[in-house]
Amino acid sequence: MNGSAGGGFRPATPNSKGQYSDAVLSELENQNDAHVEGISAKVKMLKDITIAIGDEIRDSSKLTDTMNDSFDNTRVRLRGTMNRMPGGEMKKKNPLAEELDAEQPWEDEEKVNPEKGPIAQGKTAMGSNQD
Repeated sequence: MNGSAGGGFRPATPNSKGQYSDAVLSELENQNDAHVEGISAKVKMLKDITIAIGDEIRDSSKLTDTMNDSFDNTRVRLRGTMNRMPGGEMKKKNPLAEELDAEQPWEDEEKVNPEKGPIAQGKTAMGSNQD
C-alpha cells in the first residue's frame, strides 16, 4: 500500500478544498501507529538498559563496600600482629627493606668508603670477581 515517493510513504495531498481523502487519512494514521510502536519499543529497551545499569551500579557498590571492609579488617589485624612482634610498635619503614639492608651491610659502607664496597671486596651480582 506504500508508494514509492518520499521514503516509501504515499504522499498526502489535499483536494482543491484542502481536504484529505479517507484513504489518505487512514494511511497516515497507520503510519503514525507504526512509528508510535517503534518509538515505544525503543523507550522500553532504554528503560530496561537503564534498570540493568542501576542494578550493576548497586552490585558494584556493595562489592566495593565489602572489599573496603575486608581491607580494613586486614589492616587492623596486621597492625595488631606488628605491635605484638619484638620491638613493640609498628615500624614506619618497610620490614622487607629492613631485611634487605641487614643482608647487604656493604651498601652503606660503599657510599662512605668506596674501597670497602662490594666491587673492592670482589663481590658482584653474579658472585665474585675472579679472572
